[in-house]
Amino acid sequence: MDEAALARKKALRQAFSAFATGVTVVTARDAGGRPVGFTANSFTSVSLDPPLLLVCPGKTSSNFATFSMADHFAVNILSAGQQEVSHRFATPVTNRFAGLAWHAGPEGLPLIDGAAATFACVRHQLVDAGDHVILIGEVLDSMTTGAEPLVFSRGRYRELASTMPEGGIRVGVVALHEGRVLLRRTAEGTWELPLGPVQPLFGHARNGCETELAKAGAAVTITHPYSIYDDGEKGESRFFFMAELEPFAALPADMALFAPDDLPPDLTRDPGMRDVLLRHGREHRKGRYGVYVARGQAPGSVSHMTGGSERWPDIFQPDSYLREGMPK
Repeated sequence: MDEAALARKKALRQAFSAFATGVTVVTARDAGGRPVGFTANSFTSVSLDPPLLLVCPGKTSSNFATFSMADHFAVNILSAGQQEVSHRFATPVTNRFAGLAWHAGPEGLPLIDGAAATFACVRHQLVDAGDHVILIGEVLDSMTTGAEPLVFSRGRYRELASTMPEGGIRVGVVALHEGRVLLRRTAEGTWELPLGPVQPLFGHARNGCETELAKAGAAVTITHPYSIYDDGEKGESRFFFMAELEPFAALPADMALFAPDDLPPDLTRDPGMRDVLLRHGREHRKGRYGVYVARGQAPGSVSHMTGGSERWPDIFQPDSYLREGMPK
């Protein structure tokens, strides 16, 4: 190959490498039943119905004969901490599985422990494609761990940057049952109000809080807003709602009910959450509740309220307003 052709090939390789990919290890069993595998970033989902994926083994690979003939194979999507695994299966070694944590999956396929996801496949089609072949597999079984994937771009491993904007929204609840408030014990041993995960949108944050509690066995019915403020230290906005604890057989081991004026001594050290709890205790004693709203780090204010909450569609009927002479 002349220098011009080599230069074009190098330029093409560099252009291909601009496309960031995950990293997979494709595994199978050879004719003797021994586990074999190779590192590949040429992985693509193909179809949901039927469930198909593809990988592209190179014809110069030492395992090419095995993968071009195998009836079954597996794809392991490596997680962010598995660079060594990627390097191991990309380097010529006698036994790539020596000392590696793995287990046998469907059809005895080697599945790598700690992978972000795994797919066990039966061969669907093999297509010749230049110096590679396209191996299409029908997925028999899949598993995902939720771990962040390993990323490869421009010849380097990289960390996947979070798509979540800085900050976010968290929804928590002051949930009551027979006049007592629900608290959750943290890993540090303090008690705090249930608080959902950070989300970019309010609706997602509310759903996240409600879903977490329901899965834990402490489902709630949210009634109305109670405290809205920004947590400057954590860079997030917090929305606490009053809620009613739905009927339950038994609370989770890390949750308990406390009287509002008899909170545990090892209360959360989170200043914003402490204020919510202490204000609720004060308002409980007075029998007069309000909604606290603060913007930024400036002191907020409490707007006192009477009565309960009503659904907006129940009290607002556009047709009746129009009949009463409101502008159309």
